[in-house]
Amino acid sequence: MQRYVLLVAAALCFGAIYSTELRAQVTEAKKTEGATDEALRVPDGSPAELLAFIEKVQRLPLAGKDRASIVAHVQKVGAATIEAVDKIGQRGSEAEQTKAIDAKLQAFQMLRRVESDGADKQMRDYLAKLATDKRSFVPPLAKVYHLATRLGEVDRGDHASLEKLAEEVREHLKSAKLDGRNLSIAYQTASLLERAGLTKQALEAYVDFAAAFAASDDPKVRENAAMLEGAARYLALPGSTMEVKGKTVDGKEFDVKSWEGKVVLVDFWATWCGPCIAELPTLRDCYEKYHDRGFEVVGISLDSDRVRLDAFLAREELPWTTLFSADETATGWKHPLAAKYGVMSIPRGVLIDRKGKVVSLDAHGDTLWDLLATQIGPAEVKKEPQPEDADDAKKPGEVKPGAE
Repeated sequence: MQRYVLLVAAALCFGAIYSTELRAQVTEAKKTEGATDEALRVPDGSPAELLAFIEKVQRLPLAGKDRASIVAHVQKVGAATIEAVDKIGQRGSEAEQTKAIDAKLQAFQMLRRVESDGADKQMRDYLAKLATDKRSFVPPLAKVYHLATRLGEVDRGDHASLEKLAEEVREHLKSAKLDGRNLSIAYQTASLLERAGLTKQALEAYVDFAAAFAASDDPKVRENAAMLEGAARYLALPGSTMEVKGKTVDGKEFDVKSWEGKVVLVDFWATWCGPCIAELPTLRDCYEKYHDRGFEVVGISLDSDRVRLDAFLAREELPWTTLFSADETATGWKHPLAAKYGVMSIPRGVLIDRKGKVVSLDAHGDTLWDLLATQIGPAEVKKEPQPEDADDAKKPGEVKPGAE
């Protein structure tokens, strides 16, 4: 699924390139070591040629995988990018100038991430300059980056400041272009409110932003606006029922209603998700201790590679139900349930009680144990020792698995 990166503070930098390509580039980088400085020499040329140069240097292989090598590489790429943008100046079309400004701001963001001396001040000075630029399309672009930067720095514990900043974002979006950049800060704002525990405000933000961006003339923006609507639907789940239907990996139809009267964990996960895999031992332990007492788990796989998923399930022998989309065009983040509930990060664990009502959107780790203890009872229930001559006599203190 081609989606806008929803956390702008991370999106407005080269981080995605390094995180996804770092391992693959290390070997190749050793072969090309020594050619980097020449490759980073900024040429003269047209705006199109300089933009092509910027794209090329952003994909240069790393000369090493240690932090010092990565920082040095980022600094060189950032410096070359900024120099190329400065050579472009105000030449070229509006689209080319916008790309150039984006590239320079992204370079500053990445330099800030590696704590390069002066990068923070240079970026803020540049944003201040852009805010007063006479080109009509420039100040709105600067405003997006300025808001994104502040959203990335706000203290979630300072509710007053966060709500004030959220209101500023709302005002900005009333007259802003309904594009991917502004969709990103809309999501970031609602997400911050949610993580700060301001559920009512977050829900209102998701609903309002979804309605606004649904009117965009960009089909990609409209598609992602639907994710905001789904996020609102997800946030409103506590106290309500959750519709969970789909195909199991065995091709069978599944409906969570078939587990009426049981406590159910709905787990959004994927084999490529490290934190999801790290959760599996806890889920196994919970399942083993509570399954016989009315606990079920249904995993919603957001994998796109069915072969990889099948191999993983065969190796790990997960004892619970796993759903996978039967539609090849609706796998991964496009899984119908991920789209319906605006799932944009995993793992996500939703716990449903015996009455079919959602009781938690954060059913993981110790929290899951606590929830199950509340819904079902203690994980270990000890029985009084029986006389030694009893048929089912047990040693004092011994626990019978699954005993009530």
